[in-house]
Parts: sequence; structure tokens; C-alpha cells
Amino acid sequence: FACLGGSGGDVNDVGPGRDSAQKSAVPGHVMAEEVVREAAALIARSISPLTKILKITVAGLERSLIPCFDNALGNSKLAMVRGWTSPCGMYVYDGRGTNLQPDAPGGGNCPPAFLAGVGAVGGIRLLVQSDAELIDSRWEYSSAGSLQTIRGLIGSKKGCCLGVETAEDGQLVAWVLQYLDGSIGMLWCECDHRRSGLAGSLLSVATERCLKSGGDGFAYAHVVEGNRPSEGLFRKLGWKQASSADWVGYSGRFAALT
Repeated sequence: FACLGGSGGDVNDVGPGRDSAQKSAVPGHVMAEEVVREAAALIARSISPLTKILKITVAGLERSLIPCFDNALGNSKLAMVRGWTSPCGMYVYDGRGTNLQPDAPGGGNCPPAFLAGVGAVGGIRLLVQSDAELIDSRWEYSSAGSLQTIRGLIGSKKGCCLGVETAEDGQLVAWVLQYLDGSIGMLWCECDHRRSGLAGSLLSVATERCLKSGGDGFAYAHVVEGNRPSEGLFRKLGWKQASSADWVGYSGRFAALT
């Protein structure tokens, strides 16, 4: 898991990330709870005591570990309380058994300057900083610091922050980003362009790029539970749900030092 949008809204990659997430899959909760306490301590150390009011979002937390994280943050100098929980599933694609096939209408060649074509609509390109405000305006977790978070992800040069641009007027109509922990997220298609195969094409290209650049042979994503279109799309392209990966929001103040 990773911590997104800390006290100042920056991307704080202070969570254990992939290596420790794999550790927490070891049978028994002893190792997992140690990882959670370690993450809470890192969060506490990373935030300036001059900050009066704190808001932190923890992304991709296995559901059974949430009470442990509650206790760890609540008993730290931050004295933080969980304010909200967004149940999500962790979906994994390992490249076996399914060939990713872009599902856009019309076929066609890839236009110049694009990574891939999407029929007569336009093409898939890397996201740039000027795309950040539109993406932030559509994001479910948009907040005071989320625009800076999105800009940080686009600027990270991971290569899986992609968008669909129309050939006719150059408008960005769909996108997907990659978080600092490597997971794919923020998949979105504008209402007027839904049910046209754009999201499938975009996710296919992003998945292939993640597989090639990740080095560990798989790609993974957090999908909000109950979002049936997204869940169906991931499954259609060969992704499988491996576990829960909830997003959790905390707020609080520095506890008085004694």
C-alpha cells in the first residue's frame, strides 16, 4: 500500500509498497501487522510537527488489516482517526491465458505521435501536465492536494499514465494513470465516449506497458467494489481479483508531547 496526499497533499510514498505487500501475504497476521505498524511509524515521522491539521489517504490496504492500522495511527503522535473507507478489490494480470486485444471500433493505423490507434476516434498518448486539471476534476478522491498528486504521477515518467486524444479536435476523452507503488488506477472515459471500446483499448495498452516495464511479470490495479463496468472490463481482459485493497482516509492533529 502507499500513502497518498498527506498533510500538504504531496505524494508520500512512505508505505511499504510491493515488497512488504508481498510479505503481508505470508500466512498469519504477525508479519502483516508488523508491516502496518512500520508504515504508521513512517507516516508519523514524515510529517512536520508544525502541521496543525492532518489528512491522509492510505491506498490499497488489505481489509483485515484496517483495525490494526487504526490502532497504529491512533496511538501515534498524530492521534489520527479513520473518517472514511472505500472498499476496493486488487486485480492482478499475469499475462497467462488471455491475449489483450484493444476493443476500439473501426481498427485503423496508429496516427503519428501516438502510441496506438483507436480506430477513427484518435490515438493513445502519454499524459502531460496540462491534462492534470481535467483528470483531477473527474477523480472521485479529488481534494485540496489531489491536483499536486496527479501532477506528480504524470511527472514520474512511469510510462503507464496514458490518455485517448480525439483526432478531430485534440480533446482528452479517456485516461488511466499508474501510482508510485506500480498499481494502475483512475481509469476514466468521458460520458459521450463510453461503450465505444476506448476504455478497453486504453487498459490493454497500459497493461502491456506495465508488464514490459515492471520486471516482475504482472500488473495490478485497485477497482472500487460495486463499480460493475470497471469490474467487468478488467475481467474481460483477463484480470483476476486477488484480494481486497481498500482506500482509507484518516484525519487528526499532533498529540501533545508529554
